[in-house]
This record gives sequence, C-alpha cells and structure tokens, in this order.
Amino acid sequence: MKLNKGEWSEVYVFLKLLAEGKLYAADKDLKKIEDIYYSVLGIINKDIDRYFEHKNGRVLIKDEVQNLYKEYDVGDFATHALNLLGSIVDNKGSSFEVSGTTEFMKELGVTKLKAKSRDKKDIILKVHDAVISSDSILGFSIKSNLGGSPTLFNSSKSTNFIFKIEGEVTAEIVDKINSIDSKSKIRDRIKAIYENNCRLVFEGLDNKTFELNLIMVDSHMPKILGEMLLIYYRGGGSKLADIVKIIEQSNSRNYDLSLGHLFYSRKVKNLICDIALGMTASNVWQAKLEITGGYIVVRNDGDILCYHIYNRNEFEDYLLENTKLDTPSTTKFDFGKIETDLSGQRFLKLNLQIRFI
Repeated sequence: MKLNKGEWSEVYVFLKLLAEGKLYAADKDLKKIEDIYYSVLGIINKDIDRYFEHKNGRVLIKDEVQNLYKEYDVGDFATHALNLLGSIVDNKGSSFEVSGTTEFMKELGVTKLKAKSRDKKDIILKVHDAVISSDSILGFSIKSNLGGSPTLFNSSKSTNFIFKIEGEVTAEIVDKINSIDSKSKIRDRIKAIYENNCRLVFEGLDNKTFELNLIMVDSHMPKILGEMLLIYYRGGGSKLADIVKIIEQSNSRNYDLSLGHLFYSRKVKNLICDIALGMTASNVWQAKLEITGGYIVVRNDGDILCYHIYNRNEFEDYLLENTKLDTPSTTKFDFGKIETDLSGQRFLKLNLQIRFI
C-alpha cells in the first residue's frame, strides 16, 4: 500500500486503538483529560464486512455473522502502530510504502478503512460509554497533526464567494490590477482596487447549494463569511478566532450587543462544528450529523485523543482556536482576478478554505 501521511495516520489510529482499547477525551487545548475516556470494544470495516473486536488482551477478527476469522495478541498491533508512527514522522515524501505494516494489513484483510470517498466517517468504532452505561456504534472523523496541518474545510470552485466592485474601473485599470503577480497578489490586487476609489461588496456565492447550506446554519452566514474573507485577503489576519473578534467589533449585522452577547462567535462556532460533523459545499445539508461520534485527533507526539459530540463546548473551542483561513490555488479554483459580466459589472471572486493551524 502506497499511501500519503493522512491515510497512513488513519491506519495508525486503527492499529493503536485496537492495541490499547481506550480513546481519551481532549480539552480545548488538545490535552488529555485523564478521567474521561471511551472503551473501544471494536472497529467495524464495512468494506470487507469485518469486525475487529478488542477483548481480554486479544484482537478477534469476525465476519458479518460473528464467525471467528483470525485472532491476534494486542501486542502485534502495538508493535506495528509504533513502527508505523516512526515511518510517518521520518518520511518526507507525499506518499510512501511501509512494508511491514502493509503486509500486516493485508494479512488482516484490510485494503482500505473508509467505505466511500464522500463519506465523512474515517473510522467506525463500537465503544462503551461509561457515562450512560451503554455500548454504541459511532462514526469518527480523523485529523492528523503528523506531517503537516490538515484541512477542516476543503476548497473547490464551489467555495468561491463573489464580490461586486463598486466604483468606476476602466479596462486599462483591470488589466493593470490583474497583472499584479506578487507573492501576496490577491491582497495587493484588492489594495489596488481600493486605491482606485472602489470597494468590494459581497454579492453571493458561485454555488447555490453551498449558499443555501450556509443559510441553513444561519440566515446571515453568507454575509458574515464574506466579511471574514475580505478581512483575511486584505491582510487583516488569518486565525478564525482573531477574525471573529474583528467582526464582533465592527458588528456589520447590527446585532444588539448591549448585554454582551457574542453573536458572531456563536454563529461561526456553529458553522465550523457543522462542517466538522458532515456539512460540505456541494451536497445539500439537512443538518443531519454524519459524524455520530466526533473527532479523533492524532497529536504530533503520536497520542490519539478525541472530541466526542457530547463534549460540544470543548470541541467548538478547539475548532475556533486552532483553525485559520488559507489561500488555495487561484488557477485551479478560478478566483482572485477581476472579471466582467455581460452587463459590464466588474467583480472579484475569493475562495474559502479552512485549515488547522
């Protein structure tokens, strides 16, 4: 198996959870909460109809009707998890082979962990929740800090926001601005637009599905995100928590802040939590959570922690404090240049991508 670091990290989680049988909760700073954990009873792989049961120091592999297929000591999984961690950390390539782990996974009959490419769930666990004294089958998303910052929300042409240019912009000025090709070309192009006595005004989104998905979260969300994107691309900051503080001060939606309500923080937290638990740009969002368990995070030191949806406050705080806006490829996603529609109106597209810090 030749996989990238993110895919190998998913294999690492699979091996380590079966070796240890525990999944600890994390606080907002991604630190282990020692007295809160979920007992991992097993892992379900729907692709091959296999159930990997953690029981009494053994891993029992069963088929769809619970017939025993193979049996291993948890030490086998612990050894492969440790070796794989070293390979992920040491390897500098975008994708690579880990021969020992590949052979072991083939021996287990596992060729991939995820059932579908569009499926937000990276792993399905059967856990025992001591709080409610019940066993549950839950889907988790996996984000790894090994070898780079993962994305929370992937960019595409569907995530382009449209801004109308108010003011007179001649064709000559358009060509001059579009020819700016500095390292911070989008910021410099926007600066040039404003220096020509024009300004950008949010108009809408390229993709109707994404726009309506945002309205499902909050009726003002498209405009709030549009304002946040302008702050970011004009050089006002990238960290979501910092940008939220800026828009809370400007209060463009004219909320009554006299009693100290943090409207913008609440709305942005709702958005990023919905994104983390299932919302995408191109699929209709009905506010049904695809991630029924929560988020598993692989720390830089290889420790595995989780944010269960029960601990929503910790999860929301973690997402807000540990994410930033980022700039994807302008050519790939077709944004960042002044365009003109059939009526002669000038506009500029800005793209939304959210990445972990």
